[in-house]
Amino acid sequence: YVGTICVKDEWRGRGGGKKLMEVAINRCREERLPLTLTATENGVWLYRKLGFEKLEMLDIKGFGKDDKYEMMVWDPRKRE
Repeated sequence: YVGTICVKDEWRGRGGGKKLMEVAINRCREERLPLTLTATENGVWLYRKLGFEKLEMLDIKGFGKDDKYEMMVWDPRKRE
């Protein structure tokens, strides 16, 4: 499970978040383990681009203005 990946506003769009996720994905590919995360609306596009799929929508109260999160998974077993 990936906890929190944050990229400062001034560094967004430069590939840092993608690179961090590629390291995690490569490790899970080697170990043949699924990788899950909870994505905010801002991150869903990146995770889908990297091959993550939606598991379910979560409504988590108390974490700020955006209470809707998407539980996502990247599973190497589906790529064989």
